[in-house]
Amino acid sequence: MYKYMKVMFGTISGANNNINYKIDEENVADNWNPNSPDPKEMGGFNFSTEDKILRWLIRGDTIYDVEIPKDAEVIDCPSVSAPHGVFRSNKIILHNPRIMTDEIALDLYKKSNLPDLSYYKSLAGCAIRGYRNTCFAIIKDRVNKNNIDLVLSEIEDFVKPYQGTENDKDSNRVYKEVMQYLNEIKLDLSIKYKEIEKSIIKKFRKDIWSMFIKAVNKYELIQENDRIMVCMSGGKDSFLLAKCMQELQKHGKIHFDVSFVVMDPGYNALNRNKILENAKLLNVPIEMFDTDIFNIVSHLTEGNPCYLCARMRRGHLYNKAQELGCNKIALGHHFDDVIETTLLSMFYASEVKTMLPKLHSENFSGLELIRPLFLVKESAIISWKDYNNLNFINCACRFTENCAITDDGTSKRLQMKKLIQQLRKENKDIDNNLFRSMSNINLNCILGYTKDGKKHSFLDDYE
Repeated sequence: MYKYMKVMFGTISGANNNINYKIDEENVADNWNPNSPDPKEMGGFNFSTEDKILRWLIRGDTIYDVEIPKDAEVIDCPSVSAPHGVFRSNKIILHNPRIMTDEIALDLYKKSNLPDLSYYKSLAGCAIRGYRNTCFAIIKDRVNKNNIDLVLSEIEDFVKPYQGTENDKDSNRVYKEVMQYLNEIKLDLSIKYKEIEKSIIKKFRKDIWSMFIKAVNKYELIQENDRIMVCMSGGKDSFLLAKCMQELQKHGKIHFDVSFVVMDPGYNALNRNKILENAKLLNVPIEMFDTDIFNIVSHLTEGNPCYLCARMRRGHLYNKAQELGCNKIALGHHFDDVIETTLLSMFYASEVKTMLPKLHSENFSGLELIRPLFLVKESAIISWKDYNNLNFINCACRFTENCAITDDGTSKRLQMKKLIQQLRKENKDIDNNLFRSMSNINLNCILGYTKDGKKHSFLDDYE
């Protein structure tokens, strides 16, 4: 069995200046300059290996095994498009000619080991040569909604030299079928995200869109010419916020700019890929930047890792917002986050305090934090997610990676959530009452309060 292989039209190789090769005899190159940095000036004969030849099936209709004589030189000629997939020698012997078929191409694909970009080029070459089954095997294994644009771009670039040639004409049917299928993948993505956008405005208009707009207007969250950075954690809340902001930007009366930013604190590959996949699916043009927060926090020997992680996240996000020239940061906190925070403050911090729909940054001058989903209930967000068959990461913490896609039920916040659910069975308005209570504090009936860092007691005004 020979290590090397070569593809060409019959016995003639256009890649080697239309040389007519001898079969089962030694072919000796007229020109051989092994030290030349330019493969074209190097001369000799080019060929590939069994695991790389897939990339070169476009070059002919006949495939050969290549024997290298003992006194011959072999040079590896790696390139960007074919790393370590092309070799040259001053002497070769061709054996065992076989007419290329789809079956042979498919077998070579199964044995192949190529970089991703080379597979996309191989797909184009196989389509041009008419190897239908091989093409759809590559598509099944290598093409998805996350890389479809790159695949189409690589194919477009690859086929340009072959347009209008005999290759192009002979394989027109398979090539057209493959391209139609690839474009349908892209179209399906377009249809999907448009249906998701429509569901926010139509089906969930009352529970999501109207509540989003109400919060924006009631709390004056967005003004003309604002530059807003939407912080994307990868969960359902931040992705819904991103879609709502996109819709408001398209259809609202106020002009503002928006950026969608994901800070990677050290996600594992599963979480990171899921975020990128959902961004592609939902047509959210995210910018992701890396930090080493998880690595730093993981080495913490004392103190609260969650507190440090939260502070570091905020610092990185505020710095990124300033870098982008934004004056506002939008977070995906919703109605349930507000009332859960209220209970957490009472039960575990001995104070009555809640989230606010907006607040100025204390440490970053000119930056304001806003929460446009402030009035949207989590149940509505979950219904929107389930209706559109969406799946988001839930917990990406390095300490709890086992709950990346589903909640493990151990957090204090989840305990508050379950408590509210239990109370709602007795009083269906319990969550609304909790929320409204933060706007109806009767200062005549409390023991004390703090304002601007100064403590006040009911005794101050008691007579």
